[in-house]
Amino acid sequence: MREKMGVITYKNQGKSNRETARLTGLNRETVSKYWEEYKRKLYELSLEGADTKEIQDRLTSKPVYKTRNGKPRKYTEEMEERLKAILKSEARKDVILGIGHKQKMTNKQIHALLREEGYDIGIATVSRALARLRERNKQVYIRQQYGLGERLEYDFDDAQEYADSRLMKLNENSLIEEEKKALLEYRPPLELADIHQAKVDKTSLISVDCVKYSVPEEFVGRTLIVKKCHDEIRVFSGNAEVCRHRRAFGNGTMRINIMHYLNTFLRKPGAMNNSVALKSIPKLKSIFDTYYKQKPKEFRNSRKISVNACITDKKLGVFTI
Repeated sequence: MREKMGVITYKNQGKSNRETARLTGLNRETVSKYWEEYKRKLYELSLEGADTKEIQDRLTSKPVYKTRNGKPRKYTEEMEERLKAILKSEARKDVILGIGHKQKMTNKQIHALLREEGYDIGIATVSRALARLRERNKQVYIRQQYGLGERLEYDFDDAQEYADSRLMKLNENSLIEEEKKALLEYRPPLELADIHQAKVDKTSLISVDCVKYSVPEEFVGRTLIVKKCHDEIRVFSGNAEVCRHRRAFGNGTMRINIMHYLNTFLRKPGAMNNSVALKSIPKLKSIFDTYYKQKPKEFRNSRKISVNACITDKKLGVFTI
């Protein structure tokens, strides 16, 4: 530690605590503390059986301060499990997109997600918890060494050909055609969906698996029911469906339906020009820039926005950013 060494050097030159403090910029009490500690260590070095290396290391080491070892009061087991789920989702993205992909969530984004979900927690606490969980999940790969004949590799094409030939032989006396006659009539597959709740934020968006979906603006601040199917997202208020979106994947992706913001555009026409909702439809944005940029209220009342939005909704399942 440079400050400590400076104090020791000046004091060995016979300078006073006041002068040493002036030269180093430290408090006189700090200078006195460093100097008294240095003299104690010198005395310990003179004792028989002293560990010279350890004492010398402590002579120039940084000071150690007491820290609170208690757990953060606002950090709960529920938050721990939610962070584990987020990290598990991030690990799946690593498998799909590769280790160097750019869709990783930062600590700041994870903290913002937790706040949106109603957790009262600071970013410093979240960052410490993430560092601890990531350290715990690190894997050690054991290097292997095989002797001759201890490991076998084979051609999967040959293996598949062999398996197919065995299967054909096993089915030579199969009664499958007779069994088909006794089967029940085919029924279409049942719909499978994951149902949970989501709170609408102030931009009229809900978050589902780190993807943002727009909902009609009158539901801002309310908690809605989300039915997550494999190919689409349906949003309900009570038993009434309020909107649906084609499902999207990837952190930071958004599905925006401009029709969800028409009343707000009527009250705030100036917000339309740079809105994400308008930019999500390049053709509509081009019409706006060409004919309505100086009169956005007329654009809001125009049939073009309804026609274009409805066509896009039917053909593309609303818009992806």
